[in-house]
Amino acid sequence: MESQIQTQQRVIAEKEATIQQLQTELSTAQARIQELENEVATHLQALDTAQEWHERQKREITEQKEQVIQEKQQLQNQLQDFQQRILDLEADKQDLISQLSQAQQKYQSQLEQEKSLICQEITLIKEVIHV
Repeated sequence: MESQIQTQQRVIAEKEATIQQLQTELSTAQARIQELENEVATHLQALDTAQEWHERQKREITEQKEQVIQEKQQLQNQLQDFQQRILDLEADKQDLISQLSQAQQKYQSQLEQEKSLICQEITLIKEVIHV
């Protein structure tokens, strides 16, 4: 009977050693799980930060793109205004050239008339002098 007690005590001691070893392994595994959970949390936080940065960059780029489109439209409008102004100035230039040409013709005609009148007067004066 004593040998049964010793066997049972030995079995109990072995089981206690196994329990102790399993508890140690469990503690090690729990520590590793906590370590991995912390690492995952750190990576998730880094991912969130990266996503926030990406979204911020995306918003900034979108805003810049909209500004560029708006500026481009404004420049196109200015270009059209300038082109129209150039056309208007060209038309004004042509009108002025035409007016100048007409004025020159009128002036030339008046000069011719005055020349003709002066010539007539000279002729009359010569006639008066010779009479």
